[in-house]
Amino acid sequence: MDRPGAAAYPPPGRCPTRLPACFAILVFALGCASTADDRAACQKADAREALGPVRFQDDTSWCFAFAAADLLTYRFRTELKGERVSDVYTALTYTQMYAGDPYSDAGGLARLTIEAAERRGLCPQSVEEEALQRGPLGSLSQKLETLRLLKTLYDRGETAALDRKLEELARSHSIVTAVPRDQLMKALRDSDRWTFPMVFADLLCGSNRYKPLKRDRVKSMIKWVSGRRRMLAAIDQQLSAGNIVAIGYYSDFLLLGPSAPQQNRHMSSLVGRRWNAGRNQCEYLIRNSFGPQCLGYSDAFRTPENCQSGHIWAPRSILEKNLFSLTYIRP
Repeated sequence: MDRPGAAAYPPPGRCPTRLPACFAILVFALGCASTADDRAACQKADAREALGPVRFQDDTSWCFAFAAADLLTYRFRTELKGERVSDVYTALTYTQMYAGDPYSDAGGLARLTIEAAERRGLCPQSVEEEALQRGPLGSLSQKLETLRLLKTLYDRGETAALDRKLEELARSHSIVTAVPRDQLMKALRDSDRWTFPMVFADLLCGSNRYKPLKRDRVKSMIKWVSGRRRMLAAIDQQLSAGNIVAIGYYSDFLLLGPSAPQQNRHMSSLVGRRWNAGRNQCEYLIRNSFGPQCLGYSDAFRTPENCQSGHIWAPRSILEKNLFSLTYIRP
């Protein structure tokens, strides 16, 4: 905006007759006040250190469970003594309780996932990582299909085929070999097709499971009821209180750029906030579950300033446009 000339300013004590110029001055003044207010409200927050490396949901649609595991990790970071909550165990806890298919890798609700996990207990991420390092058994969905196959062969009484499959898995040092064969066979015998994935996960977790003494109150909001402005206010309130949140949002803007259409529902943790003086805007730190890298994001978010080990800084205006749900554990 060009600076108004001297003639645009009214003499003292008189109303201006050049309304456009006066209006420009007013807009400029209000804009400065608004920016100052925005900056004051945009206090720095960053919870990355308490959460460890960015998670990787692989080829599943478990983003909701991975975000829920972040919220549980942050809530119980003192009790867990630095351990992180297993994302896969958290996902299986949800599918066991709410999914029509216990081997499903489809989406779900973060609020119900947190509540189910607190009832059943939390498994440490270190146990999961040790188990998943055992051999190249493919993606997460392929691992689920392997468990389904083992249970199907057992239930059909196809002993020879089951033995061949178990020997094949043993040669590849797969996740199945993380538990002794006799315990695996007992799990196959004592479970049904609905409970086997969770029984197997419990074998892996063993006595490491932590069960909270009491359940926390989980809060959820959706844009169609609360509106985005109220949701953003709740996000700011939680970040200012030292808490983190899980957001449901349309994620195409991360891959296609800020002007992308509102498509592809996704959920991530929101773990930070900063004022970007160079761009004169408030930005929020999205902890995505696409792994600790920045490849694949649009040019607007792939720069070192905006993407740091899989954490992406997004402007408030873009977040507001794409936000549709919010979940957090009350502090």
